[in-house]
Amino acid sequence: MAHAVAEEFGGGVDRGALLASVREVRARDGISTDVPPAARQAADERTAAARSILQASKSYAAKNPMWYHEMLAVATLQRWPYRRKAALFDEALKKDPGFDPTYIVMATALAPGSGGSLEKYHRFVDNAVRMTRKVDGDSMYAKLY
Repeated sequence: MAHAVAEEFGGGVDRGALLASVREVRARDGISTDVPPAARQAADERTAAARSILQASKSYAAKNPMWYHEMLAVATLQRWPYRRKAALFDEALKKDPGFDPTYIVMATALAPGSGGSLEKYHRFVDNAVRMTRKVDGDSMYAKLY
């Protein structure tokens, strides 16, 4: 599927996803302070490269909801302010309100390990369930907890 996405959207999402996979370096406890400086520098450089690729490809790649997923992952790693991440999330929902990975990546961005708080996380989960209830019932709780 990733190959089909790359072909359909000129590779912007695929290459961005590849570079944004740097989040795996920090996945143990969110944005970890245990990461050695050299690894953190490499991760920061790759995240910046992913952001550049994603921004350059937005005009055609943002037709695919994975573009928003990956840009929200970059926003989390780069510690964008909440309002900026929320605006990107809202833009993503206007394109595809039923794409579950968008909710999951935003929930991750609001978790304490990513610079958020439990209060923001729980409030987001409750809102996500309300927004998706007509189609998914209460299943979003299971997806986000």
